[in-house]
Amino acid sequence: MNTYSPELKAQDIAEWKAGASLNGLAHDHTIPKPTVQGWVRGHTRVIPAKQDPLDAYDLDGMARGLVGGSFSTLANIHGITEDKAWLKDQRANELAILYGVVSDKLIRLLASLRRQDDPGDQPSLGSPLDLHATPAVGTRLD
Repeated sequence: MNTYSPELKAQDIAEWKAGASLNGLAHDHTIPKPTVQGWVRGHTRVIPAKQDPLDAYDLDGMARGLVGGSFSTLANIHGITEDKAWLKDQRANELAILYGVVSDKLIRLLASLRRQDDPGDQPSLGSPLDLHATPAVGTRLD
């Protein structure tokens, strides 16, 4: 059985309390993980274990905000393109690219949205303000 210094044991306990992982401590100090586990048993962490940095963000909320902002942007672009004077000053190939990109993005955006209560792959058509709505391909809106 290996004997470790009280200083190493105290250092490992302190590092674990500060958020270091058991695997990391065992690896860094060449100590079996069960030994480190025994040392920290009964102690309480001062800082929680390291978590995924993305856990700090509300990714669903951020996605909803981006989708809402994208719809607003598309509405603004649509408003500009309705101006006949502006349209006359544009080159045909540039308008084709603009409409192609905007249409593609809108179709992809709408296809990616789904109501949470929809079962499986069953698409649905929600209200225009429902950010989780997915129109069915080929759905008639009349």
